[in-house]
Amino acid sequence: MRVSGKRLTQRWIVHDNGSMLDHLTVQAIEFASHIGVTDDERRIPQPMRVDVELGYQKGAVALGAMRDDIAKAIDYSRAVERIIQIGTHGEYRLVERMAERMVQALFTELAVADVTLWVRKLKPPIRDVHDSVGIRI
Repeated sequence: MRVSGKRLTQRWIVHDNGSMLDHLTVQAIEFASHIGVTDDERRIPQPMRVDVELGYQKGAVALGAMRDDIAKAIDYSRAVERIIQIGTHGEYRLVERMAERMVQALFTELAVADVTLWVRKLKPPIRDVHDSVGIRI
């Protein structure tokens, strides 16, 4: 039997999306961080939120699904733990620096093909900003 050009067996669905990467998304990771350009801003923990998209290496989704084994998939709990650890340990002047450290750690510690990270300061000390400021890398 075929569905959308994919062969189905009784046991497995064959997954192949060609050259596109499969992604795992984690949204709204929240923590407080000592971040800010001024000493006064860094003195008080600032509320932060991170969304992360982790790209699977080619063929990894099918392998992880077939084996139903976290060792063959991206362990998003490890990614969240690492993001929070980096965000809460240390002091940062710039959101860019924090985001870059997070991306470097995720590439180093997880078997990912790509990473997209959106790091935002939820209450920036700017009078006319009513939501957040951040960087997406």
